[in-house]
Amino acid sequence: MMDFAITDYSPDCASNISDALSKIKEMIYTEEGRNYLNTVFKIQPPLNVSASDSFELDASHFLAYIFRSFQGVVQYSFDALNNYTMNGYGIDGLCEIMTTKEESVSKIAKFYFLFKAVTYLDNDYNRDISHISKNTYNLSNPYDFNGNSADRGWVWICCGMAMGLLQSAESSHTIFNRMLPLQYYFQLCQDVFGPTINTTYITKKVEETIYHFGNPWNYSASNVVLVNGGYDPWSALGSKVTRKDQHQIAIQIPKAAHCSDMYPARNGEPIALKAAREAIENELDYFIKNAAVPTTLMPSTPTTSSLVVTTSDSSTPMKSNVATSFLLCVILFLFGKFFV
Repeated sequence: MMDFAITDYSPDCASNISDALSKIKEMIYTEEGRNYLNTVFKIQPPLNVSASDSFELDASHFLAYIFRSFQGVVQYSFDALNNYTMNGYGIDGLCEIMTTKEESVSKIAKFYFLFKAVTYLDNDYNRDISHISKNTYNLSNPYDFNGNSADRGWVWICCGMAMGLLQSAESSHTIFNRMLPLQYYFQLCQDVFGPTINTTYITKKVEETIYHFGNPWNYSASNVVLVNGGYDPWSALGSKVTRKDQHQIAIQIPKAAHCSDMYPARNGEPIALKAAREAIENELDYFIKNAAVPTTLMPSTPTTSSLVVTTSDSSTPMKSNVATSFLLCVILFLFGKFFV
């Protein structure tokens, strides 16, 4: 999705990124190249073959930092999330840098420092995973309460619980050209949670998740709007199925990204957002007008809010917990930062 989004926005930008990343990968394996990378990216500790007992991990960790910076930029392109995203934090700002006449690798460094808002690249793998490797957290500590414990929970979802969300770049047919191997994430998952988190374990958990929730292309519900931004990497997992007779409406918004339909309209946003919001509002209007009016008082004790729907291939009711779905959306939105 990131490759598509950048290439769709600017083929020249995508080509320049591809060339620069290929050079960076080559530079990692020459002394002259490492010296240049250490200087331009201000890498701490520096990439150094002779001083490291795990140089391949050092190299992959460095590339992971670069790769993740693209993830965040693409995911929040053109969003009205804050002043940052409304003023150049996105594909437009990225491509403004990458289509200049400067040396290509230095442009990647310029992009990294500008969009990550840092002054050097901290490449200490062990220190970076230390806050998610803890088994206990002191919630009176604001760092543990506001970030560290949530980060560990998010990485557990990615590594070992349900999703198998290991954001690698294994394909040679994208602008990222095998930049970050899957093995990097296998090692990270094992270093944090133990050796049982391997390919077999992750595959089994993903299969269990699909068995329980089903595939997105088989999703069937009533009175629901399924919105996906065309540039949002998460849209690859979204349902694109519309079933008008039961008011299941799937909306794909070209050139929009993550949750872009949830922000107020603004100048300069993707033009398709206007029609998307209108379609969403029309459906919401239908939901409200056709909502069942309760004839008895609601129970005084709290209950779990659930929606009962029927799958398209079975008459057996499938219970979809609205509260759980909303919580997952919040988790994805707020705590996806570690791998982004």
